[in-house]
Amino acid sequence: MDITVESSTSYKTMRTVIARLGTQNYRLKQSITWSKMPSNRYVDVTGIGINPSFWGPTPDSQYGEQKWTTYSHMSGTQSHSAIYNTSSTKWSKGIGGYALRIDLPNDSFGGGADAKTVRSLTSYMYYAVRPAAVNNRLDAFGHYAHQEKNSTISPSISLSGLAFSVSPTTSFSYHPNTHVLKTNP
Repeated sequence: MDITVESSTSYKTMRTVIARLGTQNYRLKQSITWSKMPSNRYVDVTGIGINPSFWGPTPDSQYGEQKWTTYSHMSGTQSHSAIYNTSSTKWSKGIGGYALRIDLPNDSFGGGADAKTVRSLTSYMYYAVRPAAVNNRLDAFGHYAHQEKNSTISPSISLSGLAFSVSPTTSFSYHPNTHVLKTNP
């Protein structure tokens, strides 16, 4: 049975999930659903931290996707997506968890009646974990940082369990963290 914890603000909801794949094999998944489009859309960072003393990421198990819809008077509603697979350079991987840089889509103002406005925006990422030592708990710490100011440098990510930071620090706001606990995994 999946264990889910969610955290919401007036702009978005973040869900962090621990899902059992098999004996001592779990998938950690995080999804973001924007209920109100952010005015600043640059590069956001989503990640899930673990306790590296007891669990480790399964190599090449990560996957992420972003989905959004746009609307224009000429084209109507259109669906779009971006996929972040194992070969994507947008991943930040470490023993304390994986994080993903996501380029948020912007409205397009050119084209007159075909100018597109982003109407909906969701994303998710996941990776699998296996035990690194005998233990009786699996902790998943969900993190999300939204870039408020544009920066010419790619965000630098530090993620290890509960600790999460993105720099330049003045450019980001942080969503309330989640903590999902599975006992006796």
